[in-house]
Amino acid sequence: MHCLSWNALCKAKDNGGLGFRDFKLFNSALVAKNWWRIKSNPESLLGKVYRAVYFPRGTIHVANRGYRPSYAWSSIIRSCEIFAKGGMWNIGNGKNVMAWSDKWVPGMDTLVYSMELAQQFGVSFVSDLMQLGLLTWNRELINFICCPPLARAILAIPLPLVPRDDVLYWPFSPDGHYSTKSGYQFLRQGAEAAVASSSQIPSLPRADWRKLWKADALPRCRETGWRACLDVLPVRASLHARGLAPDPTCPRCLAAPETAHHALLFCPTVRPIWFASSLGFRLAHECRVHEFVYDFMQVADESSLGVFLTLLYAIWSARNELCFKDKASTLEQILNHASSLSPLPPLEVPMVPQLHLPHSWSRPSPGTFKLNFDAAMAPNGDAGFGLVARNSRGEVLASACFPHGPVPSSLVAEGLSFRWAIGLAMELGFRCIVFETDCLLLFEAWKRRGGCSIVDSLILDCRRLSSGFDVFNFSFVRRTGNNVADALAKRSLLLGSLVWIEEIPQDLYGLVQSDVMACEAPVSS
Repeated sequence: MHCLSWNALCKAKDNGGLGFRDFKLFNSALVAKNWWRIKSNPESLLGKVYRAVYFPRGTIHVANRGYRPSYAWSSIIRSCEIFAKGGMWNIGNGKNVMAWSDKWVPGMDTLVYSMELAQQFGVSFVSDLMQLGLLTWNRELINFICCPPLARAILAIPLPLVPRDDVLYWPFSPDGHYSTKSGYQFLRQGAEAAVASSSQIPSLPRADWRKLWKADALPRCRETGWRACLDVLPVRASLHARGLAPDPTCPRCLAAPETAHHALLFCPTVRPIWFASSLGFRLAHECRVHEFVYDFMQVADESSLGVFLTLLYAIWSARNELCFKDKASTLEQILNHASSLSPLPPLEVPMVPQLHLPHSWSRPSPGTFKLNFDAAMAPNGDAGFGLVARNSRGEVLASACFPHGPVPSSLVAEGLSFRWAIGLAMELGFRCIVFETDCLLLFEAWKRRGGCSIVDSLILDCRRLSSGFDVFNFSFVRRTGNNVADALAKRSLLLGSLVWIEEIPQDLYGLVQSDVMACEAPVSS
């Protein structure tokens, strides 16, 4: 008897499934990797062969199946559907991206615009929405053609400082490059959404599924709880509904239909077991198992939840003993069985040395200046930037704040603040400088090379600008060492664009002094 479909079992554990791999989707994700390799390395041997045969006058983006294609090419072309659904264009010059059919606006699956006005102004490609000959958006045209949410989303997309080609990137990986793992997860989420829209199976929130699988209980006890929450235990009422059992009556009380919640919680012979346990439940009002577990998880920790699942398994085992071996268990026997099922102590795992990350601001070397910068986000999606430049004595040489406007994400805001800080440092005449951020994702994007996401394109602009300094370094510090720049970034959302030379707002002097004192304080081990 199949109580759950294969699609339901392939769902992730924190979504009510068992995490089995769907090999059909996994194969599609693997084949899609070949498409991405040809796209990323068109001059490779594989790319040259396929280009010569199937798309000699274009790129793989516009390639079709062709006449009598090979089985491998047919599979590769079918796999490109994943990029049509999940891929995103990183805008460079906008000449290769269709404005109204391609996906290039983050967070906007449907582009709402005036078709008549778009045709009237000749807007077909994204480049038609830019100022003629400039890498800036044509704000008046965009606001005139597009609806306000779409216009705001387009204007939030950063454009590069120098012309470059448009790049297709995969938004579900940090560096923008497609991976089989992220592709499979994307396909799996689509399949889970289709199952969820038509499924009537009870379920729990993702956080509660995580709690259930992390409970302090044996795997068999957690699995029994999972089956009970999904109402897929082979109780007599379910078997009778499928024509597999002649009688739906509970074999214990012989008075009511045996459903999952009756057999495990509310049977008159089971309620005393729960009351006599260490949990001390007084079960009065009947409800389904997943509803009871949901309420219990709001107040229970991993240990209490483990006791609950262990006792649930012991009750179910006693029921099976009665049904299949005609052996009745007493209350004491069931409680003793549950107490004997305590999980084994965890194995001792050797400690992995943690990466040391500085917690406080540190002085730059003599002759070098340190510039801390940060970005802040407003609830409406606007971003503000702030920076402070100091010398080796901790003296403030310059500080600034700047309201940027809408941005697609907080990480893009950090990248834009980095580019803005470099440009301002060049205007102020700094030659030997260390830039410091509290955004670890931005710091990791700086260390890697070859990414194609929006943040990686901003990093590429920053690398080009960094060549204008005699000494250029980039470092990371935790938020506690970047409080001054953070306060200035938040202030930019209220004050606007301001620059202070050799000073800082009066109410921030305390933060500056705290940074200097932290440098002088001894480091605790």
